[in-house]
This record gives sequence, C-alpha cells and structure tokens, in this order.
Amino acid sequence: MLTSLHVRQFAVVEQAEVDFGAGLTVVSGETGAGKSLLVDALLLLAGARADSGMVRAGSDRAELSAEFDLAALPEARAWLAQEELDDDETCQLRRVIRAEGSSRAWINGRPASAGQLAELAALLVEIHGQHEHQALLSRTHQLALLDAFAGHEPVAAQVRGLATQWRELGARIRRLSGGEDREQRLELLRHELAELEQWALPPAELAELEASHKRLANAGRLAEGAAGVVELLDGDSEFALRRALGRAHAELGKLATLDDALNPALELLDNAAIQLGEAADTLGRYAQDVDLDPERFAEVDAHLARLHELGRRHRLPVAELHDRLVALRRELDELEGAGEALEKLAAQRERAQADYDKAAATLGKSRRKAAEKLGKEVSALMSELGMAGGVLQVELEAADGDEPDPQGRERCELLVSANPGQPPRALRKVASGGELARISLAIEVATLGKDSIGTMVFDEVDSGIGGAVAEVVGQKLRALGGQRQGSPSCMLSTTMRVSAATLRRCSISGRPLPSGNDRSSATRSGRCWATASTASSALRHSATTLRSGSSPISRLKPSRTMAWSSTRTMLYMALLYTDRNRSAPAPMYHPRMRLKPSRLLHSGPLLGVSYLLLWLLLWPTAQPYWMLPYGLRFGALLLLPVRQWGWLLGAELVASAGMSLHAGLPMGWSGYFLGELPEPLVTAAGLWLLRRLNPHAGANLHNPQETARLLLAAILVVLSTTAADIGLLTVIHTAAAEDALIHMLGNELLGGYLGVLLMVPVMVLLLRAPPDRHALGGLLLDGLQVMLPAMAILLLLSEQATSQPQFARALSLAPVLFFAFRHGWRGASLAMIVSSLGMTVLDQRLGHDPSAAGYLFLAVAGTGTLMLGSATDALRRSKLRVAEQNTHLAAVNRRLDQLARQLRAAARGNLQADENQRRHLAAELHDELGQNITAIQTHVKLAQARLRQAGLEDIGTSINGILAHMRRALHRLLDDLRPAVLDEFGLLRALDEGPIRDLLNTAGIRYLTELRGDPRLLDDDTRTTIYRLAQESATNAVKHAKASEFRLRLRIGERHGTALALLDLRDNGIGLPERLPRGGRGLQGMRDRVTSLGGLFRLRPVRQGVHLRVLLRSNIESPVTNRNA
Repeated sequence: MLTSLHVRQFAVVEQAEVDFGAGLTVVSGETGAGKSLLVDALLLLAGARADSGMVRAGSDRAELSAEFDLAALPEARAWLAQEELDDDETCQLRRVIRAEGSSRAWINGRPASAGQLAELAALLVEIHGQHEHQALLSRTHQLALLDAFAGHEPVAAQVRGLATQWRELGARIRRLSGGEDREQRLELLRHELAELEQWALPPAELAELEASHKRLANAGRLAEGAAGVVELLDGDSEFALRRALGRAHAELGKLATLDDALNPALELLDNAAIQLGEAADTLGRYAQDVDLDPERFAEVDAHLARLHELGRRHRLPVAELHDRLVALRRELDELEGAGEALEKLAAQRERAQADYDKAAATLGKSRRKAAEKLGKEVSALMSELGMAGGVLQVELEAADGDEPDPQGRERCELLVSANPGQPPRALRKVASGGELARISLAIEVATLGKDSIGTMVFDEVDSGIGGAVAEVVGQKLRALGGQRQGSPSCMLSTTMRVSAATLRRCSISGRPLPSGNDRSSATRSGRCWATASTASSALRHSATTLRSGSSPISRLKPSRTMAWSSTRTMLYMALLYTDRNRSAPAPMYHPRMRLKPSRLLHSGPLLGVSYLLLWLLLWPTAQPYWMLPYGLRFGALLLLPVRQWGWLLGAELVASAGMSLHAGLPMGWSGYFLGELPEPLVTAAGLWLLRRLNPHAGANLHNPQETARLLLAAILVVLSTTAADIGLLTVIHTAAAEDALIHMLGNELLGGYLGVLLMVPVMVLLLRAPPDRHALGGLLLDGLQVMLPAMAILLLLSEQATSQPQFARALSLAPVLFFAFRHGWRGASLAMIVSSLGMTVLDQRLGHDPSAAGYLFLAVAGTGTLMLGSATDALRRSKLRVAEQNTHLAAVNRRLDQLARQLRAAARGNLQADENQRRHLAAELHDELGQNITAIQTHVKLAQARLRQAGLEDIGTSINGILAHMRRALHRLLDDLRPAVLDEFGLLRALDEGPIRDLLNTAGIRYLTELRGDPRLLDDDTRTTIYRLAQESATNAVKHAKASEFRLRLRIGERHGTALALLDLRDNGIGLPERLPRGGRGLQGMRDRVTSLGGLFRLRPVRQGVHLRVLLRSNIESPVTNRNA
C-alpha cells in the first residue's frame, strides 16, 4: 500500500510531503487548490507521459517519489525479484522531469524505463480519474467491468490468446496459399538470403570481426605503444624498471644478510623480476607480430561496411542480421514446402478454433450468471444513492461474424431505468450527467475490491452528487477502505461534500456574510452536515454552527480514518439566523470581523457624530499657534466625499454652539452664524476648488511634488480663511486696532497652517494609506525606543531649556528627523505630533506663554521633515521599482538565454540532419551509381574483343573515357556531400592532404597549414564544421579572391573541461566585394553553422585579402571511442 508521497517543484507546488495510513484517506479542499496534482504525481510515477509544463516556473526540474509497503502484495514482490529490482518489503518509485521535457525514472534507486514503471504501478495502485464515468458509455468498457466483477481475467486471457493464435494461423495459411504473391515473395526471399548468407555472421564471428577491425585500424599505435612499454620495462635507460628492480634487489640482498626477516621481501622481488622479464618478452613478441597488413584491413573494413549497409536496408542492427537470416530461411522452407505446411497449419487452426469455442462458451456461461448478479447489486446501490426504484440490467447478445474475437462471443449493453415503471433502455441514450455519475459510482463500488491491488485512488468522486447521497458514497468508500485485505490506502480527492458527511472530521473555517434572516444558508450548511436519516437535526446543528462561528469537529475523537485538507475549506455562513421558535435574530460575532474605514465614509450620521466627538476632543488643546481643530476640518474636507460635507459643517456648528453655551458666552443667532460660518465656508470653497483642479489631492504623500502642492494649497486656504476673518472683523468692529489685527493675522496663519501640517498626514495615514502590520510594528518599536526617551529627556532638562530654548528645539527635532529617514512621511507626521505635544507640555510646565518663534520653528521644521519623509519614501519606492525591473529584466534575460539555447539546439539539430542526409545520399550514390558504373565498365571490357574484331575499338575507348569522367565526377560529388577522407584519415590529414590541397594546387594557389592539438577531443559536429568552413573558404579563394596564397591555422586545446578549437583562415586576394552577389549563401551558411554550435564567427577584410577567425567549443569526447578523429 502507499505509505508516503513526496513532491518537489511540481506544477504550482514548491515542496509537499504526505504520509498515508491504512484505511481511507481523504484529500479535501477548494476548487483549484491543487488536489488533483497529487493524482497527477501518482500518474507520472505510474509511467504517464511527462512534459516540461509540469515543472514549476523558475525551476530546472521537478522531482516526484512515492514509497509502497509490499507486505500484502506478493505479485509486486515477484515482479521486482524477476527484474532484479527488489529491496526487502518496501518499494520506492522516483521520477525526475527536467525543464526541457526529458525525464528519468528509478525503482528502488536503480534506473528504470517508463514501461517498467507502468508494469510495476499496475500491481501497486489503481487510479480512477475525474472522467471515469464517461468511459461507462463504451460497450467495450462495460464488458470489461462485468469481467472484473466476476473475476474472469484468467479465462478472458485464455480466450484472447486463443483468438490471437487462431488469427495468426489463418494469416499464415493465406500467405502460403497465395499464387502470384507467393512467387514474388519466394524470389525476394532467395535474393535477400543470398546476400545475408554471403555477409551475415553469427554473434561470435561478428564479435571477432569487429575486434579484428579495431586491432587492424590501430595496428601502428599498438606496435608503437607495445615497443614503448618494452623500453620502459627493459630498456637501456637507467630508469628502466628492470634495472631499478635489480638495484633494489641488490640493496635488499645486502640487508637480508643482516636480518632474515627480509628474505620474504627478497623472494617477492625475485618473482617480480621474473614476471617483469616475461612481460617484456611477451610485449616484444607482440610488437613484432602486430599485423600491419593494409590489404587485410581493407578487406575487413569492406566486410563491416557491407554489413552496415545490409542492416540499413533491413532496418536492423548488425548483430541481428544473423537472426534475420535464420527467420528468412525458415520462411523460405515453409513457402517451398507449402503443401505439407498447409496441411499442418489447417490442423493447428482447427484445434485452435475448437479450443477457442470451448473457452468462449465457458466464459459466456459465467458472464450470464455474473450479469444477473451485477444487475441486482447495482440496482440496490442505486436506491441508496438517491435513485429509488432505479433498475440496472446487463444484457448480453451474440457477437456478429465467425471470426475469432479477443473479447469472446458476447457483446455487453447496460440497460437502465431511472424511475419506477419505465422500461430499461440503453445507458448511453437515456442517462443524464448526474444519473451517470451515480450509476458509475454504484458500479465501481460493486466491482471494486475484487483484486489484490494495494492502493486505490479516486479523483473527484463526488462529481454530480451532494447532500445525503454524499453520505452514502462516503460510507461505501470507508467500508471498502477497511475491508480490503492488508488494509490498503484508498485516497479520495474531493470537496467537503463527501469528506464532511462521511468522516465528520475536517478543517472548516467560517466567513461572515451580510446580515439577514437567510434560512437557505443554514439549510445548505445543514445538508452538507446531514446524514441520510437525520436531516432535521443536522439543520439545527448547522444553525448552532452559524451562530457560534466555530465547528465542534475538533472535539471528535480521532479515528483511523484521516482527513487531510490541502487548503482550508471555506464555508460561507450567514451573520443572522432565525429559528422557528425565536422571534428575534441572534447575532453572530466572528473574530476575523473588523471595522473598515470605508464603512465609516458611507454613513453620513455616523460620520457627523464621529467628527463632532473628534472636534470636542481636540478643541481644549487649541492654542493661539496650535489649531488642531482647523487641521481636522481641512483634512476631513480634503479626504471625505463632498456629499458628506453638510454633516461635517453641521457637526462643527453644533460643537461651537455647545462650547459657547458651556462657557456662558452671550450668543445671538445672527451674530453667531455671522461669526462662525464664514471660516468653514471659505475653507470648503477653497478645498472644493482644489479637488476640482486635482481630484487625487492628498491621496499620495509618497511623491514630494504632490506633498509640496498639498502644503502650498494649505497655505493658500489658510490665507483665504484668515483674510475672510479679518475682513469680517473690520466690518463688524471698525475701531479694531491695526496691531491687534496683525497679531490676529499671525496667530491664525501660523496656528491654521500648523494644524493642517500636523493633522492632515495623520488622517491620510488612517483613511488612505494605512501601514501594514510589519510597518506598524516598526513604528511602535521605534516610538518606544527613540521618541519616548527623547521626550522624557526634554522634560527632565526643562530648567536648562528655560535659559536655552534652542536646545529644546534641537532636542525635539532630532527624533523627528530620525523617523523621517527611517519611516518616511508616516513616521515624520507621527513624530511631529508627539514633538509638538512635548513642546506644549513643556511650555505649560514652565508657565510660558506660547511663543510664536517656537511654533514658527515647529512649522518650518515640520514642513522640512514632511518633505524629507516624502522624498525618502519616493527614493525607497524608486529603489523597489528598480529592483523589480531588474528582477523582471533578469527573468527576461534568462528566458532569452533559454530561447537562444533552444534556437541553437534546433539549428544544431538541423545541421546534424543535413549531415545525416548528406551521408545517406553519399552512401546511396556510392552503392547504386558506383556499382552500376563498375558493372558497365566490366561489360565494356568483355565487349572490347568483339568491338576490336568489328573495327569499333574507338567506341569502346570512348565509352571507357566517358565512364572514367563519370566516376571522377561522382567522387567529387561524394566529397562535397560527405568527404570520405574525413572519415578515413581524420580531421588533420583531411585538412593537410585532402581535396582542399588538391583544389588549391590545381588553381595554382600556395597552401600553408599549421595544425596543433588532438582533434579526438572534438565531437563529430565540430570536426565536420571545421572541415566545411575550410572547404568553403578555399572555394571562395579560388573562385572570387584571385589569391596566390591561402593559410590555414588550427589550434585545439582544453580549458575547464571543455574542448576549444580556434580556426584561422586567411588569403591574400582582393578582399570582400563592396556588394555581395545576389543569391549567395556561402558566408551566411558558414555563419549559421558556427552559430548553431554556439561558436564565435568573425570575418574582416585585411590589407590584402580576407581573414576569418572562428572559435568553437565542444564537449570533450573520449579519444578511445572517437577513433575517426
């Protein structure tokens, strides 16, 4: 059974590990939470096809692994033992999927194929997907379900085997009894047998031939290497091993005379000297006897080439040609002795037919019994699943035709009647989606549990059902999970409908909905909790749950059945519920409920009351230079909807009238309104105009420009209200002194601006830009650690501040600057309020009157720190944007690099395909056209005697000349397609002595080469590209450059595990033309070749001629296996 599943970097899952226990395991969660990803992971571990889309974005690979307990699975243990993959009584499946789409698999830590995974997984796990019930409409699937229910697999397998044998025998009889086709087949077989008998070898002889070819191809190296080893062992050098061993023996012999304990070591040296001498003699004889016969090598090479050609024609590996020979010889014998063979085959087919008819009859009889039983069981389950009176019948009818059918002689059709009194009809014609889902569940429940599979997986088993039906489904699956032998693990991927109804143990969280007597919400919740027999009690239970906002599930005792929730499943519950016996709604409080500022902004009365309370709270703190109520009015009119301004102004008038009455001031209504209304009205008019000009004013203090505009607007509005007040006083009190008016002007200007400066940022902070939890925690922590100690020090040093007021101002400004730098405008605004409170308390403690200079300093400092905080925020946000852009650009660059790699890989694949096509075409031309030319020459030689007698000897000579010209042209064409010299002699000799030198020498161009390094380090594509570049450059030098000299320099080396090749090509011709000829693809083709291999291509004209430099990188190849370099 499945015990654990581990997923890493798969789809949207970074890492997850799940442990499973015996019995039923439920995976529940919201739609789209990723429940089916676990099923997808198991499908991949079961051998399903993988692609790159399964790898998590940004990762290079996905890893999946699962562990199974095999204690109750003898078939799986037997399979592992047969494949030599067993490991005690546990089994671990692992699969890695790379981002480019490739994948690898392991079974118990040993590499395995996807086919092996599929074979083993069929013995470990059975997966029922989301669309399983749609397969129920297939008649073939219906018959398979019937056989699974009755346990017919052994008999059905026998029927399939006999049907296959019957068909094969019939096909052989038809093939042997054919007329014209038979003769053509005989002729083809004789031709192929003649070739294979001449060239094909048994495995032992083929291995000997390949070993001989390898030995002859490296004969020179073997002889030279053996001679070098002989020189090292027994040469004339003083460092030869035999001489060194002799010296060691002499020294040890002297020491052995002093201590007999050294005699064993001396004997070992004697033996070593003897063996060393034998090894030197053996290697010396080997070096002399090495076969350097080039004719034998050519013969062996031709034999192997012919074998590879035959393998290509028959589309078989060379090692299987001998088996092909045996099979063709057997087929030829059968066709030649067709008469006797036909009689034997006819007798075998009759026996196979009789055996098939007998097995099919046995299977049909058992199927009819099982059909009746399955119909009864499924009909009973349909009634339990909410289809009362529903009937299912399994109808079997005879199959058409006399041909052998692997499924037997019957065809199956499921007939269903969903309602009582209706005749049964075909399931595929009458069943709706919900009915089909229930019938499918009933059949699955009836047919499951008939085998020994250890783990069963159901994905979205609750599709199309709910309520009481879900309870029955859950009970059936739970019973199935407990009754299976060995307590296997059954995993059900579903939502709350089945898991809650079945298990009564799952993770449920409530979320409040709008209030109201929503009985339907409780009814839906109650149906989710209900069992089939307790719907009313479940409804009351749901109502209790709705009121309390919690679930009693946590109080249930744990059971062996585990409910694991991949995400917290959300049940949306109503705020209020009215029971039958209650006349008033019962409120429900949920701890996650909170009051949002947006709710306050849409309630006029609530807004007015709140504004009134804040005004009354701030008014007692007002001083001549510190008018916080003015700032409250400014901020409220700036931030709140215009339609709520009437409530604000009304609340302010009520507050002013109440405070005047409380103070016992005489108040006439005309004088009161004339004295109180102008200021708020002017403020409202100014802010209305500001909001018309800038609808987003005050919404963003992260921008220094917006902050400066807001402060400038505040100064203008304060000037307007102050001017209105002075104008009103001048009209009413005509005898007012000029110095009093100026003093009042200064008080109102400074107090109003300072109130706006202190209150508006705080209101923006609360209503428009509330800090997150982390930022709020930082503010509070710094306030406790910095601001409070600074204020305490300011109060303690009040005596010193009396004589030096600038000291108090500097001390109060320091924490404000700190907060502006650290927390931006939010920190600056809060620190300014605390500092101004500290200065006010300090003035009161010292008995000082408010100082205009002090509060002017506070206004200037507050303006500067607010602008500083805004600039700090803007800088921080710009850094974040730059970081995000850098991250995005890095991701784009990675994607571009990936696309570039894919493009290079595609280009390299095209290059390899082109070279393979060239190689194939060259082989075809060489084999077909070359052999035909040779055959024509042979026939011409045979006919020359008769032509000589007839006086037509010149005709034979002319024909031979034409054939020689054709052969030379063919050789040039073959060299262009795939230079044979590159395969036969390697890259260095091909560049130095091959067709390139012949081409240049023929054109009278001097050819100079400088070749360094070991070309065996390079792969085949890189070597071919180097040769093609040199060939194309030499052709250009001959055709276009009018050069007299062509230089080629190639250096091959190794750096950091990568082979490097630097190719320099230079001629002394006329250089590149100003305009390249139309249709020319030579230079572009060279550039494409280099780019496809990830190399560097640089072509530049020099003073005389053209200089091409190419740098290529290659994976280091093994010099042993790469013998053609």
